[in-house]
Amino acid sequence: MAGRKILVVEDEMIISMELSHRLSRSGYEVVGTAASGEDAIKKAFDLSPDLILMDIHIKGELDGIQTAEIIHSNMEVPIVYLTAFSDEKTLERAKLTEPYGFLLKPFEQRELETTIEVALYKKSIEIKQKENEYWLDATLKNINDGIITTDGSGKINYVNVAALSILKSKKDVIIGTPISEHIILYDYQTNLEIENPVFAILTDHTRAIRNHEMILERTDGSSTVIETTTSLIKFGKEKISGVVFVFREINERKTAEDALKKSEERYRAVVEQIKDGIVLHDIETLRIISANIAYQKMTGYSEEELKNLSLYDITSPILNNNDNDFLNNFIKNKNIVRGQRKEKRKDGTYVDSEVTLSLINYLHKDVICVIVRDITELKKSEAFIKESELRYRNLFESMVQGVVFQDAEGKIISANPAAYRILGLSNDEMIGRMSIDPKWRSLHKRDDNYEGTEHPSITALRTGQRVSDVTLRVFNPKEKTHRWITIEAIPEFKENEAKPFRIFTTFTDITEQKVILDELKKSQEDLKELNATKDKFFSIVAHDLKSPFQGLLGFSNLLAENYDDLLDDEVRKISINIYKATKNLYTLIEHLLSWSRLQTNRMECNFETLDARSIVMYVINLITPNAMNKSISLEEFITEDISVIADERMFSSVLENLVSNAIKFTPRGGSISITAAADDEIVEFCVKDSGVGIEQENLEKLFKIDYSHSNKGTEGEVGTGLGLILCHEMISKLGGKIWASSEEGKGSSFYFTLPKA
Repeated sequence: MAGRKILVVEDEMIISMELSHRLSRSGYEVVGTAASGEDAIKKAFDLSPDLILMDIHIKGELDGIQTAEIIHSNMEVPIVYLTAFSDEKTLERAKLTEPYGFLLKPFEQRELETTIEVALYKKSIEIKQKENEYWLDATLKNINDGIITTDGSGKINYVNVAALSILKSKKDVIIGTPISEHIILYDYQTNLEIENPVFAILTDHTRAIRNHEMILERTDGSSTVIETTTSLIKFGKEKISGVVFVFREINERKTAEDALKKSEERYRAVVEQIKDGIVLHDIETLRIISANIAYQKMTGYSEEELKNLSLYDITSPILNNNDNDFLNNFIKNKNIVRGQRKEKRKDGTYVDSEVTLSLINYLHKDVICVIVRDITELKKSEAFIKESELRYRNLFESMVQGVVFQDAEGKIISANPAAYRILGLSNDEMIGRMSIDPKWRSLHKRDDNYEGTEHPSITALRTGQRVSDVTLRVFNPKEKTHRWITIEAIPEFKENEAKPFRIFTTFTDITEQKVILDELKKSQEDLKELNATKDKFFSIVAHDLKSPFQGLLGFSNLLAENYDDLLDDEVRKISINIYKATKNLYTLIEHLLSWSRLQTNRMECNFETLDARSIVMYVINLITPNAMNKSISLEEFITEDISVIADERMFSSVLENLVSNAIKFTPRGGSISITAAADDEIVEFCVKDSGVGIEQENLEKLFKIDYSHSNKGTEGEVGTGLGLILCHEMISKLGGKIWASSEEGKGSSFYFTLPKA
């Protein structure tokens, strides 16, 4: 009662107020009142009351009955009529709207409450009934079984979707017709027509027909196999209101059963022809139930003899030392078990066998099925393979060459001891890694890092082609040295597959051979250089020494034979020429001696910390007269904080040679500068001139004895051709480098470096 919402429709205000008051006193909630049909309809939709008290005679275009009809057609709310008139015509109109009660004015409080409660209870029953009907209808529509119900005369009054589907018919064709017109049945075994079970059960009420297999003939002439259950529908205890006929198609099941029978026959034929032995044991006694021909031949027993034996009579101890525990666990867990055992022959000998035990259903009973395969030859093959593998393993382990196997992804899966030794890596550092792992970064023989895709094993894996005779330099972290190896990578394929499944890589340590070869190459290069040095030396001796002597001999001969006829100026010029030739000859001999001492390591090198600017200033003061003779400006840009580690005599000799050369090849009025720049480790010096420059093709030949050459200066100055070569040798001994850059007509720059103090 509490909380029930009621809408009061009454056009008399006093009656409406009094009725609302009585309802509230009884515990109901009056959600609203309405005086007209239009207002009642609107409030019914807006307020959704649980019940409406509707006066039949209300003001407006709609009376209470018309208002109730509109509300009833749009929402399910119980309506109880209030009326002071009970004429027959009005009551008949009211009944058509399916009211839940009538209250005649005036009425008592108890009568009001009772009518309302009965109406609400009736409504709740209707809701539950509709829910039940909905669920029942949904169940019957979606169930796979066909369901047909009939009345007491056998006429169909209900049929579900599954039944229509099986019968291949329509609902309007079936409803109201005798079931015998649509359900024609034949016995599945005899194929004879049988009485329709609906009429049979209506005739004999004690009969019950369940799980009966029949052939259903449809009205279109087609047929199917069905399984049926027929039972009576009783109303109360005695009255029979009809029959329910439930059926399902079992066409596929029967087809499967027939196929199973044929399959069992074929299975029996296959079992008898199969090469493996098949034995069935009783799960409790372990006695043999059946054995195929293959097993009979394997053991020498006949099938009748085998049926008198148990599992223990025909085997040595199987699979487990404790047979009983093993079998109990096997039967309990119903696992498929594989293993090996020995089959005992009739003559007492044994056959090595591989067995598979499983539980199967045989003649509606669980039995132990044992499939037995003779592996005598397999055992021999395994022994041979094992022996071969042992020989292979010994060879693999003792090989001097490194051997590595990699999978299809390039990861190392196996390696021999030689591989670990050559690469200086442990098993953990190699297995599972790629051959391009940074841990053992490989280098070309030209000392460039290998790109990952270039590595021989990865190349062979990618291309499927063999890669041979590739030389690499690899770092051995254990020895902390590099080792030279030659690699051959061979892809391996599975049958009918184009992509390698594994890479077989071998490599040989050629470090010693490489060292010997490198030493031999160095010796050849040294010999070549010595030969070039010898040739140059002889060239200098034969040509460069000969020329000054010819000049001396010519001038001295001229002076000796014509002295009395020569004027004083002529004698002075000849003397000057003799002096210059003698000086050049002396310089040449001095250069030859210095070069010789450098080549034979007889020139001492005394390293000390030197102030760079002091050495530069000493050389400038020494060379300035020569520069002034050609009106050449000579400047230095050296800060006082720059110091180097060098031999003072060699350092100044290099500077003197470079500045003298610059003066030689700079025309009058030109300029020469000396600069120095220091970083953390070295000091770089530069002697720059505004001279004639050097051809690009001759820049690389300046410091090589076998290419050395000497050109005359801008005013005919001559040189020895050894000055720059001596500079190169001295700078090398001091731990520095020397090079030049030049542009014809714009001058040259000579650079050299020395270690910073």
